[in-house]
Amino acid sequence: MELTLLYPSNPAIIFQDDRNKGIEAVPGLLQELERRGAIVNKIDSSTLSNDQRIHEYSKAIIPAVYKKYEVKRIFGTNRHSACWFGVQVPALIVKHNAQDRVGDTFPHRVPPNSFITIHDFLRSALATVTSATRVGE
Repeated sequence: MELTLLYPSNPAIIFQDDRNKGIEAVPGLLQELERRGAIVNKIDSSTLSNDQRIHEYSKAIIPAVYKKYEVKRIFGTNRHSACWFGVQVPALIVKHNAQDRVGDTFPHRVPPNSFITIHDFLRSALATVTSATRVGE
């Protein structure tokens, strides 16, 4: 599994809302997944130019199109796409394996109006890794 986290160097600017629920635990969860074999890339989104952020955002929206979940209004508004991407709303881009051409992006919204946060995904991924380890022991 390869994970790319876009996260600002100043966590005080992160929105404290449902999209970012549990965000303070994310660094520790990523560290544990990395210890268990995941590839973890961290990008300080506050150092990116606007063009670089849009480029990263364009990679992050691909899973939403294929898997039919919403990210546009998670990371911005209808008029200002990606204005919060990776800064006020950190982003996690996931490639589940080497053959995964689509991946996943977190946070995202699924119908009717539920968020799947970065924290939710990482906890689930850790539980899966832990279960797989126990079965293989």
